[in-house]
Amino acid sequence: MYGCCMTWTVAVAGATGYAGGEVLRLLTAHPEVEIGALTAASSAGSRLGDHHPYLLSLVDRIVQPTEAEILAGHDVVAVSAVSEASRTRAEALLPGVPVRPADEVVADADLVLLAVPDDVLADLVAGLVATGALGEGRILVHTSGRHGLAPFDPAGALGVVGLALHPAMTFSGTDADLPRLSGCPFAVTAMPDHRMVADALVLDMGGEPFTLDEV
Repeated sequence: MYGCCMTWTVAVAGATGYAGGEVLRLLTAHPEVEIGALTAASSAGSRLGDHHPYLLSLVDRIVQPTEAEILAGHDVVAVSAVSEASRTRAEALLPGVPVRPADEVVADADLVLLAVPDDVLADLVAGLVATGALGEGRILVHTSGRHGLAPFDPAGALGVVGLALHPAMTFSGTDADLPRLSGCPFAVTAMPDHRMVADALVLDMGGEPFTLDEV
């Protein structure tokens, strides 16, 4: 029998956190995935096994800093872009990466970052719920400065974890943004049971989390 398959090299930023560990658990079971760089912020230089001892094939890997030059050269398998401006930005920053509908990208992801304008966030979440792309345990993160957790209400019944992370910086949409995350304050809004996950994500990006409760 003849078969042919493509192997993807995947880097994982924030590899020592909860979400990073879950992503790595899934990736190590995939026959067409090779694990590339594993990065984190405050835990750079440590063994991955110190954080995720159950990932037996990766326990001796050394965690590297989350820097653009380390993450370069790995495969981004898909991006979702709707407007002409976002498609142009995707072509410039992610050349050759296929643009897929948002529901397809979300259905294949465990952690989803919704970086969209404030006034479309709630409709986007409702639309994703309607497509059936969301499932229990999926982590949704938004960065809107206007909203807290309310936009996630339609997804709550599905067991989706909603987190609001508000970085105190303006994004340029270029690769210059990544190093600027180091030391950046993040206002974190999350349910009490999810706050540890939210803080871990911010720390793994090199940011400094502080709690901002719903009003």
